[in-house]
Amino acid sequence: MKQKEFVCLGAISNLEKILAEYSVKSVFLVRGRQSFISSGAKYALMPVLSEFKVTEFSNFNVNPKIEEALLGYQSFKDNGSELIIAIGGGSVIDTAKIIKYLAVNEQGSDYIEKPIPIIAIPTTAGTGSEATRFAVVYINGKKTSYEADFLLPDVSIVDANLLNGQSKYQIAVSGIDAFAQGIESYWSIHSTSESMRYSEKAIKLIWGNLENAINNVEVAKIRVAEGSNNAGKAINITKTTAPHALSYGFTSMFGLPHGHAVALFLPFFIQYHKTMNDIQCVDARGIKHLFSKLNKIASIIGSDCTNLDADVVAFLKRVGIEINFSLLKISESDYQLAVRDLNYDRLSNNPGKIDSELINNIYRYNNNA
Repeated sequence: MKQKEFVCLGAISNLEKILAEYSVKSVFLVRGRQSFISSGAKYALMPVLSEFKVTEFSNFNVNPKIEEALLGYQSFKDNGSELIIAIGGGSVIDTAKIIKYLAVNEQGSDYIEKPIPIIAIPTTAGTGSEATRFAVVYINGKKTSYEADFLLPDVSIVDANLLNGQSKYQIAVSGIDAFAQGIESYWSIHSTSESMRYSEKAIKLIWGNLENAINNVEVAKIRVAEGSNNAGKAINITKTTAPHALSYGFTSMFGLPHGHAVALFLPFFIQYHKTMNDIQCVDARGIKHLFSKLNKIASIIGSDCTNLDADVVAFLKRVGIEINFSLLKISESDYQLAVRDLNYDRLSNNPGKIDSELINNIYRYNNNA
């Protein structure tokens, strides 16, 4: 499906003409609770929606549960909503996608006759959910991914003006999530020339601008938002790899924001991939191909392959992301519990073989990084 996108400062001003293209009277607004106001989204959005019947839904957690999505879908049906606007972070956009998934699953062939458009408007620069066909929801406490082409939002509106409500830490963890997406997509065994173009742009924009974005430099926030959008486009082709696969237990067990949890594993896998041998490499294109990718990543950030993981560790520290498990009060036994239920789908995208011994080594690596 071809997505219509608006990525620029003030992009939200396009919403009125976008809505005019759809013959709908009833809008289902999936939004964050606090971020809807703090980002300025409410003041930008509600005047545009004054001519529509609007049903608001915000009764869900940062890591949405399937029960919450079901409540949202019931409200969507009960109010005869015809179009979904999702405005917020990745969890908000994912919740909107799950509501659409439930609707399509129930409607079946009727969906072809009357599709449900989604307009995604992120208020964070990190998840890239506005640019992907994936959605995450928690079922019985376990992270579950849904994937379908119809989950790619019909329209994405990326406006850096809506990032103003975030704390420095929130900007950092969101940006690092996108930075990791860019790197993981780049080295994924499923990477393509198209996905690598998106990844390169994402890595360059986020590396060069995240620190200034944290310090509220407007042009830097625009660049990070653009980088996040490109990272989303990249993983929409390749999916993510080991750092993302290992992260989810640390969000569910310790409440670490997703981007922080991903950061725990990114330097280790850079170090592992650059020291692998032929036997450990599972990318059909061979280990020389992987090494060329790592060298390219290093050149993008002004590093070299030898120091790449150390330079990324230093970058994480500069933006306030701690990866030392001991300093985060995560014991080795707690670490083992958190990695117990791995996302093996994402692990299968990784260019290097992964076993329990390797996973055990991460704890020691981080505490010495």
